This record gives sequence, C-alpha cells and structure tokens, in this order.
Amino acid sequence: MSSRWGPDHALRFVVHGDNRELKPYLHVRGRLEALVSRAVMYDLVALGETVEIDGIEMFAVRSGGVTFAIMPAQELEVLSA
Repeated sequence: MSSRWGPDHALRFVVHGDNRELKPYLHVRGRLEALVSRAVMYDLVALGETVEIDGIEMFAVRSGGVTFAIMPAQELEVLSA
C-alpha cells in the first residue's frame, strides 16, 4: 500500500457530513483524485501517529518521506470519545 502514495501521489483527508466521516483521497494525476476504500482507510488510520506540524499536534501518516496530516490530534480524541 505505501508504495502507491508519497510525494507524487499525495493523500488528502476530509471530514464529511453530519456524522463527521473521515474520507481519504489519493491524488492520481493532474486534477484526478480517487476516494480510498473504507478498508484501506482503516489500514491508513492504523498506521497513524501523532506528530507536530507547524506547532500543532496532528494525527498523521508517513510515506515516501512525506507526512500526510489527517486531523488535529485533539479533534481525533473528541471523535473517538
């Protein structure tokens, strides 16, 4: 999985809707993005860690030397409660 995302194929995370569902998108090429399946999203979250980005504790995943922020760690704690 990690060989597919990195500097040339960025991950973008969006929290959608009233249920605050996490939706990851993978940059394919140009302006084309693909919505990542729920199963892969769970795998991504399992690989996540808390890191400091621009002075803010963020829950993120890393691949290919790039860190992809998922959401502020504090927000994740609220959603997990």
